[in-house]
Amino acid sequence: MIEAGGRVGPIPEEWRATLTAIVDSLARRDDVLASGVDSVEPVSLAITAACLDAVDACGGATLVLLPGEAWTTSVAGRPLDR
Repeated sequence: MIEAGGRVGPIPEEWRATLTAIVDSLARRDDVLASGVDSVEPVSLAITAACLDAVDACGGATLVLLPGEAWTTSVAGRPLDR
């Protein structure tokens, strides 16, 4: 999954549990973000509510628990030069 001279590659393994916990928390609409996710500082209930409001503002989209296969198509890296 490396593209454009190595600027983009797979999501690092060490980030995946954290990203999964955040997405799953939002999909379940719980307050895990406020109580804390490993390696992430807790945020206030107001920020948690704002995150949920942002999800709701996406119209008819339904946020679901992050499937394991998400990592086969996800990438991380520096933006490409414009």
